[in-house]
Amino acid sequence: IVYDGLALITNEIDVRDLAPALLAVSDVIREANKTLNGERTSIAVKVKGSFKAGSFGIDLTVAQDFFSNLLNFAKKEDVVAAIGILNLMGFNATSLVKGVIQVLKWLKSRAITKVVTNDKTNNATIYAGEDSFEVSKPVIDLLENHELRKALEKALMAPLEKDGIENIAITDNAESKNPEFVIINEKERDYFAAPVSDDELLQEQTITTNLHVVTLAFQDGNKWRFTDGNISFFAEVMDRDFVEKVQANKISFAKDDILNVELYSKQWVADSGIKTEYRIERVLSHRSTAPKTKLPM
Repeated sequence: IVYDGLALITNEIDVRDLAPALLAVSDVIREANKTLNGERTSIAVKVKGSFKAGSFGIDLTVAQDFFSNLLNFAKKEDVVAAIGILNLMGFNATSLVKGVIQVLKWLKSRAITKVVTNDKTNNATIYAGEDSFEVSKPVIDLLENHELRKALEKALMAPLEKDGIENIAITDNAESKNPEFVIINEKERDYFAAPVSDDELLQEQTITTNLHVVTLAFQDGNKWRFTDGNISFFAEVMDRDFVEKVQANKISFAKDDILNVELYSKQWVADSGIKTEYRIERVLSHRSTAPKTKLPM
């Protein structure tokens, strides 16, 4: 990998710029290996140690562990070797395979409108409006891996945002007198921005339940805090009639009062993990839990 630009005339680069980018390269290749091979192989990216003069270049090696998976090969399972992973990512300038990098450079930040797969040829055609681009089907799997896309953004887009870094070039044949490079320039950096992932809905329901009021909120839009005895959570109270009575002091609360409510909950998977949202759709009743002396009525 070679970084080029005015900031690198002295063949030096700020380690705070370099380290995150190299870690992201490792993450990209690890995610690609996981997408294509699952747990059948492990892969590691290592710095080889010969830093190139002119601009700032670093030699990396990609080591793939097959030894614990020889049985998979005996069974002729489809395992993608390291060189195949690099080709499918688009890191190899001499490969006939069009990989992820070539797709993103072709898209130029346009949205993919349609993907048509062909099981007979194991190819897929990507459409952006009327324009089309043909790739092998594994490239589609790589494009759908959001963690890979975020790592690729850090590896390629983030360095090009630094003043004075104008190009990133990748070659698999640095020892050649005339090596061929895959080049990403600063004008193309936004092409590698990771898309906003679609949230995956896990559960959505409305139940009738009893809740303790922990904290009230008198401002519109502020959420109340409740507990069901096991967990506490914030929820917006949507019952306007109930809220207006509270604001008008027509309903008063004591510690640990109980509301019988219709509780809406929604659970989904976002970039940062599982998220849950609560709303009180309707307050059915309100009762005090203050202790009482029972008389023999």
